[in-house]
Amino acid sequence: MNTEKWYDAFPFQDSEMAEIQQAKSKVVERPATLTAGRVVAELKFGFWVRLFSHTYDKTLWVPHLRKLFPLKFDGMRSYIHGRLVELKTLRNRIAHHERITCGKRDVEKDYAELLETIGWMSKSMRQWTESTNCFPDRLARKIPKKPRAERIAPEAAP
Repeated sequence: MNTEKWYDAFPFQDSEMAEIQQAKSKVVERPATLTAGRVVAELKFGFWVRLFSHTYDKTLWVPHLRKLFPLKFDGMRSYIHGRLVELKTLRNRIAHHERITCGKRDVEKDYAELLETIGWMSKSMRQWTESTNCFPDRLARKIPKKPRAERIAPEAAP
């Protein structure tokens, strides 16, 4: 397979083929030379997450993707796909400026899982991520909100 045009040679599902075509069109519209690197840069995170779904179990997971991960257990593909879906959801919330520090999210757990997932693929990338981001410092400085009753001004004393 020509690795430069892997996106044209692999039997992707229609939805992924449409995303690849859209990515290629964006590159050409710039105008820029169509290269694998530029196509990859245009593909959305959701595209990559879907490659870990059951749809690609026999064509991608078994022959290729499973070899990238140090994890070895039954249900590993499904576990990784679920983790990637969770991270994509978190990433989308952040990208759309939604609050992530209140409610049901455990941002410390999210951060730990993000680092763990990066570490599955590259220990050096995990180390770089840990050394270049400010999340732990910002989380440590976050002052918890007082309960609503304490924020309401007390009534004037008699």
